[in-house]
Amino acid sequence: MLHELVAIVMLAIGLSHVLWSGLWADAALGWTRSRHPATTGMISGIVSLAIGAAILLARPSTDGLLIITTVIGWIAAIKGVAWLLMPGIMLSLLPRTRSALTVGVVLGGLIQMAAGGALLFATSGIPTSG
Repeated sequence: MLHELVAIVMLAIGLSHVLWSGLWADAALGWTRSRHPATTGMISGIVSLAIGAAILLARPSTDGLLIITTVIGWIAAIKGVAWLLMPGIMLSLLPRTRSALTVGVVLGGLIQMAAGGALLFATSGIPTSG
């Protein structure tokens, strides 16, 4: 059930990033230009670390494409720790223009949709080998 949950969340977030990339870019620009932009990143870090830790503590299967869930858990946990311990560095890595952010949002969304689709396929019960 964990793999299906992660797959559905990845597909939904990825599709949102592709369909509403401009809004996502505007939101990111808004908080990077706020009085204390690192604070928003640190709050995001808390959420990312909690989600990543929850996924990893559930001990997801690492068979075949199901390893994607574990990789997502590690990425979320590492991102969370990075935002909490190095907010200034993480903030400096973000693009500063709307167009660059929009491209990044779309690429990220496509990657999320591919990962979510692969996970759904892996959990579908369709044999992947002879």
